[in-house]
Amino acid sequence: LSLNADCTVNNAISNTLGLDVNNCFRKRLKKWLQKVERGDNIATSARKAGLGSPLAWAFDEQVNQGNTLTVLETLESLYRSNYGYYANLVRFIMWPLAILSMGAMVGFVVYAIFSPLVSIVHQLADIVVP
Repeated sequence: LSLNADCTVNNAISNTLGLDVNNCFRKRLKKWLQKVERGDNIATSARKAGLGSPLAWAFDEQVNQGNTLTVLETLESLYRSNYGYYANLVRFIMWPLAILSMGAMVGFVVYAIFSPLVSIVHQLADIVVP
């Protein structure tokens, strides 16, 4: 959004640092911001900061002349759909596994309670009927 509002890349990166991102990504963004403010190439500094080659490709001036915003929007929709796919996949796999594991725990508790009772009844039955 910052790039859509005609902000510089420095401002866009610093605005991204203000968002709620994890610490590893925050360190990489700070490293990228320092390199961009030093005057390095945006694409190569993104690659050297460890932000990934798709982001560096989006800012590469030799490949994408003037198409940076559309490439970034395409990458955003791609990563959003991938996240949604994997979130649904984990959800549809983990819930049945959680239910099965809870059922197994209940089964072990029932077995732990009733197996001594069965052995006591068996012992008493052997005493009564020799």
